[in-house]
Amino acid sequence: EYKKYVIPIDKFPAKLKTEGIVKRDIKNISELDQVYQSYASRYNGTLVRDKEWWQERILNENYRTVVYYTDAGNPQGYALYKIEDKQLNCDELVYENETARRALWTYFANHDSMITQGKFIYVPADDNLPFLLDDPRIQQETVPYFMGRIVDAVAFVERYPFEQIGEETSLTLHLTDRYAPWNEGVWRLTITTEGQGHLARVDTSNLSDNALAADLKLGIQSLTSLMLGYQQADNLSNWGRIEGSSKSVAALKRVIPIKQTFLLDFF
Repeated sequence: EYKKYVIPIDKFPAKLKTEGIVKRDIKNISELDQVYQSYASRYNGTLVRDKEWWQERILNENYRTVVYYTDAGNPQGYALYKIEDKQLNCDELVYENETARRALWTYFANHDSMITQGKFIYVPADDNLPFLLDDPRIQQETVPYFMGRIVDAVAFVERYPFEQIGEETSLTLHLTDRYAPWNEGVWRLTITTEGQGHLARVDTSNLSDNALAADLKLGIQSLTSLMLGYQQADNLSNWGRIEGSSKSVAALKRVIPIKQTFLLDFF
């Protein structure tokens, strides 16, 4: 999901003097993409934008750009916005650091004679702006957005960047997937000390039903939510979406990187 904010102009973050400079109507794709890539790398699910995507989908002629540069001339933040009927509509507010964030908000706050409020969409779900405001009582909305699913569990695990915890992890998973039967079954998940994962099918043809018990049982939906960082293993266990001992759940949680999911683009 993502957040939406509607903020009256008198509740905008305070104007602060920062080093550097902001410039309007910058359409230099390489500079914008430099900032975007740094920002997007914080999240799981963001899009790699090529030049055509920037030209055709992002730099809409109805929207203006503003870019924050350091004193050395390095771009470190930008915003895409337009002003209509005394409302500032911002689709992208992207920044690499706190200085860039403050500079862009000060730029918006300087429009106080032109606007009565600002509407900000496609805000990451973990954004903490309300905490930073003097008065956090603003209109906030959480919007369900994009969906994901693992199509090929074996290939996904092989390419996944597991955490390096200094010891090998080995768990058996009973995975269910009603729409992709090749993912169904009991698997041995092995993760090396270097964070390399491997999923090997366990031959259960000669085992009795009592011997089929895996360390963890879960569906492909839960595995996808877990691996993409949308949910954590202990929460899924509490909700009954993962079945197994607390020890096995904790072992799985240790090797999954904690990273916020986010998509800034329409898909």
